[in-house]
Parts: sequence; C-alpha cells; structure tokens
Amino acid sequence: MATPIKFNFKPAIKPVVNIDSIQEAGTRETMSSKSTSSSPESISEEFLEFEGTTTFAPPPSATYRYSMSLKSGKLRIWLEDCESKKQWCTTNLSLEDFVDSTNAIPYATASNYVEYFHELLNSAHDDTEQIPITFQRHKGERFRMEVTMKIQVLRQAHVVTYVIDMEPISLERIDVLEAKVRDLQSEVAGVRKIGEQNKELNKELNKELKDLRLAQDATTTVQMLATGKEGQWIVWGGSHTVQMQGPGTYQVMVVVNYQSSYDRVDIQLMKSYEPIQNVFCIDPCEGYRMSSSLMCITRVEKNELLSVNCPIGLVGTSYLTLVRIGN
Repeated sequence: MATPIKFNFKPAIKPVVNIDSIQEAGTRETMSSKSTSSSPESISEEFLEFEGTTTFAPPPSATYRYSMSLKSGKLRIWLEDCESKKQWCTTNLSLEDFVDSTNAIPYATASNYVEYFHELLNSAHDDTEQIPITFQRHKGERFRMEVTMKIQVLRQAHVVTYVIDMEPISLERIDVLEAKVRDLQSEVAGVRKIGEQNKELNKELNKELKDLRLAQDATTTVQMLATGKEGQWIVWGGSHTVQMQGPGTYQVMVVVNYQSSYDRVDIQLMKSYEPIQNVFCIDPCEGYRMSSSLMCITRVEKNELLSVNCPIGLVGTSYLTLVRIGN
C-alpha cells in the first residue's frame, strides 16, 4: 500500500507540496500515471465528511456553505450561496474524474485529496487575497470549481490544477425557505453560544472582583445568617462551610440561639474541621431558649474553611460575622 500524504501547511498561503520529501518517507515503488490511491480494499473503507463556509474572492463577494463527503472512494461536493440560496452539486466522482497524469501526487489517496480540498475551502476567509480555488460559470448552467496548487518534484516547482464540474440543483420555494431557516438556526445557536460564554466570563470576573475587594480591603465585614442544619453542622447560606475568599487576620464572631433538653452541650467553632473555639451550653431549665457566643481572632488562608458544630436545635436567628482586621 502506498504511504498517504500528510498536508501540514496553511492553505491560505500558496500551497506547495514537496514530493521529494514524500517519496523519501514513503515506500519506493514505481507508480503509473493514475497511481494515486491505495488498494481497492482500503478505498471501500474510506469515509470522510466535512462541512463549513467558504468564499472564492475578496469581499464583498458571496459566501458559500459547503459540504464534502467521500464514501467508498466516491467524492461528492455540495455548494449553496448563503444569500441567494442557489445550490450546486457534483455527481459521485471517482478519483480518475479529477486526477490524471498531469496533476497526480505520488502516494496520495482519495482521502488525501479530499482533506486538502477541505482545508483550502475552510481557510479561504483567512486570506482572501490568495484563494487558490475558483468557482464560476463554465457552460450554460454548469459551474466549474478549479483548485490550483504548487508541487515540488526533483527540486522543480510545478503548478497543477484540479477541475471539478458542478450542476445546479433545482429548488422549490419551500427549499429556499428551509435554507433561510437553517441560516437563522445557525445564527441563533451562535448567539446562544456567545451568551453562555459571556455568562461564564461574567461569573469569573465577578468572583475575581470579589476576591480582589476582600484582599485589598483591610476592614472587610461579612455577616451571614444561619439557614438550617446538616446533621450537627449549622448551614450558612447553602453550605455548612464558609470558604475564605482571601488570606488575612480575621475576627470571627458567632451567636447561636438554641433550645436544648440536655444539661450540657458543646458548640464548636472550627477551622478546616479543627476546633479553634468552643462554648459549653448549660440549660438551667429544660426546654428554655438560650443564646451563646463564640469569638476569636485567627489567621486564615485563601480557600480555608470555617464551620460551626452544634449538636442542639436552633431557634430564632443565629449569626456568623467575619471582620478582616489585617493581612
């Protein structure tokens, strides 16, 4: 089997394929003028499919939607003018329909040609001054696509051209409307994608702004209200942990309002699940509502967690207050 070509260059720049280097890397075998593809077994397994938009001249020329497929060694290309919705299509082309002795690339398979054509079409918008593909009327209603490139053989540069004829597709009014609906759907999908990206970006920027404000403001005060419990942990907002957004020295104050039927319970203020302050709550009268406070000054790092372990039931409103007093 012949060694396939790998096209590793930008199509927007005038393409040059160095056949000398390809032949050195490939199997050294004598090829006929049509020896451009692999064995029939591998051809039958070849399947490629591409789609996108392209242009054939600098603005304000038309933009075209295209699709290109290779199935069982047969190439089919479809084009649609995005403005007028006119469409053209090839028949199922064999390799011999567009490759002959004048433009054959040694060791290249049908897949290599199709991938290369796709790269050229897909990159046409990148440099509209050097588009190596033309598309124009040929005879009557028939249009012709011509692909031009340079190849280098034995240190000699040669220009080769691939000619592909395309027939117009007759469209009903409903077909044109369907094409316009497809365009609108593509635009809506693009707007939605941009909206989601902006939403994520805005979320990240808000978080960075919050972190920056907290890090720069030495007297930042944050007060949180208890919203319930998870087991023995008091929940602040949506979590039983409070993640510190910036490093620094903080005064931490906790007020817990509770009602207990126990004689003696222990409420703990914890940093990274290690106790840093605790208070014993004594209920002199069973079922009586009580309030206890915890307060300390501690150094915390960014993303460190604070939490309050409380094995008794809450009543009223409990508070957690953080005051940043230094770096």
